[in-house]
This record gives sequence, C-alpha cells and structure tokens, in this order.
Amino acid sequence: MEGGIRLSDNSLDVIGLEAYLGGFHLGPINLNLKKNGVGLIIGPNGAGKSTLLKVILGLIDAKRGNIILNGREITKLPTEKRNIGYVPQSYALFENMTVRENIEFGLKVRKIPLNERNERVLNLARELKIEDLLNKKVSILSGGQKQRVALARALAILPDLLLLDEPFSNLDPQSFVNAIDLLDRTVARIGLSTIIVSQNASNLLKIATDVFFMKNGKMLYLGDPDKALRDPKVLEAAIYLGFDNFIKLSDVKKHANIFSDIQEKDGYLALRSNDISIVESEDNCEGFLIKGKLIKIYPEVNGSLYGELEIEEGTIIKARIQGKTSIKDSLDICINKNKASLILENFNS
Repeated sequence: MEGGIRLSDNSLDVIGLEAYLGGFHLGPINLNLKKNGVGLIIGPNGAGKSTLLKVILGLIDAKRGNIILNGREITKLPTEKRNIGYVPQSYALFENMTVRENIEFGLKVRKIPLNERNERVLNLARELKIEDLLNKKVSILSGGQKQRVALARALAILPDLLLLDEPFSNLDPQSFVNAIDLLDRTVARIGLSTIIVSQNASNLLKIATDVFFMKNGKMLYLGDPDKALRDPKVLEAAIYLGFDNFIKLSDVKKHANIFSDIQEKDGYLALRSNDISIVESEDNCEGFLIKGKLIKIYPEVNGSLYGELEIEEGTIIKARIQGKTSIKDSLDICINKNKASLILENFNS
C-alpha cells in the first residue's frame, strides 16, 4: 500500500474519478490499462470522453478519485509533471513555427540538451515520414501532415502515456486508414500505453486492447475488441460497434425455445446486416425464420447489395442481399442466432 492506494501492474489505474466542468459531471470513472495497452473509448458527442482525457492530463482538476500512472500517484500533479503525451483534435500546433520547432517545443521546455533534442526530432521525423518537412512552416501543411507532426511532438518527450483525442477525424477515408497503420507500428515499436477517444470504432479496433463506452459522463467497460464486438452489453454501444438491427425480444417470443436461458421480455436481439439473410427454406437457416417483405434494395460502398425489410411485427430491418431477388410482399428471413447479441439493458446513465 502507498498513500492508501494499492499499486498494480497496470500502466494506468483511474479509480473513482470525478470532475465537474460547468454543469457537466464526469464520473465516477474506473479505468484500468495494462502496460503497452491501447484503450479505445467510444461514445457520442458530449459523453465526456475529451473531458476525461483532460482530467488525466491535468488540464481539468479532479474533484474526487485517483490517477495512478506506472505506480505513481499523479492526481494532484501539474500537467508538466505528469509526463503524458497529448494530441488534441485540433492538433494545437504553432502555425507560425516550423515542423522542427513544433516537435522540439516540449523538449526545450524540459531543457533537454541540443544534441539529444536533434536526435529525438530526427528519429521521430524518420519514423513518421515527415523528415522532408522539418524546415517547413506548419501553416502550409496538409491535415495528414499536421496530424503526424502533432503525434511526433507528443512522442518526443518520451511519455509514460499517450492520449489521442479524436485522432485522424479530419482526414479522408484512405488517409485515415494509413494513419492508423502508422500509429499502430509506431506505438508498438516504442511500447507505449495509449488511450484513444473516437466516435469511429471500425478501424481503430484493430489496434485496441480494451474497449470502453461513455455516455453522459459515465463509463462502461466492454472488454477486449473481440468480446465488445460479440457482446456490446448495451444498445447504445452496439450501435457504435456495427450492429444496425434491433429486434424487440417481445416480437420474437414465439421463438423463445431458441433462447431458453432468457426470461426477460424487455430487450433486443442485436444483429448486423450480414447476419440476416433471405432463404428459400428453413433447411438453409441456422437460427429461426420470420416472415417479412422486401421494400427496398440498394448498394453500399463495400460492393454489396442490401435491402430494407419489414418483418411481420412492423419493424424495419436491414439485410445483405445474396443472389437474385426482387421486391416481394412475402418472403422468409433467416435470423442467425449464433451471431445475435442479446441486449437486455440500456446504458445506466
């Protein structure tokens, strides 16, 4: 025990953390991140994701709770004493300074010797493929280049923790994917614990070790990416994890024998469009059939056709269309029970 707080082997322990910003109440938040772990926090605007990062960083005071970083209590320390790298959504770069000057800014504040400063800047510039930009003003850079400069500046101080607030949100889709790959390689090579907040979970899941959901200042731990994708626990989180069909349990109660362990009538079956299909007979269905009609067919950018279906209970669902089909008033829709996630509660906010 040290200061009443039990030390752990985790890189970061956030314990009962609460903070206030105007009328907004954050917490209590409990978060644990193992060494070299990457925690992904998803949730809507106004959930408190960015506020949480700022409390961990020390830009907003914690009113209650503890922040333990690598076994060190940092809750009351000023920002500059926490040794945390931070990339805000706006990047917060100095537009009138060069790339080199931006990257070494934190090093100058820490009075790092010139030779060591130059070495760190050059190594990071090579790693992040911005070596040719070192003498250019930040004001003339593209969004993707600015993002890499901001990341280099955060990493230059050799932080114990990296915080990324909505990274890459200003990039086009291909640049977004490329930036995530670059981040993955860089963080893995350095061996750095990282927290990322985002509304876009899809591409970030591949680098995450833990997934959290936030809403109205509260947090729910969903598990590792595989568990989060299989069992998102609450409807609000499921929406961020690719589930786009929610069928009330009361609407499929006649199929209760398939879900024999479920007693609740309130709740949903959550499914992704690819796990709902149109079949010609029950023999082709791994799950159960419901009747419905196909009311619309349309393509999506992944090259597949999808359809809007109205099932017998009046609910509209979305399914991937395979093979030839057309608008019909009656057809058999297969619900894949092995891919369905049971949502029995809303997020307790």
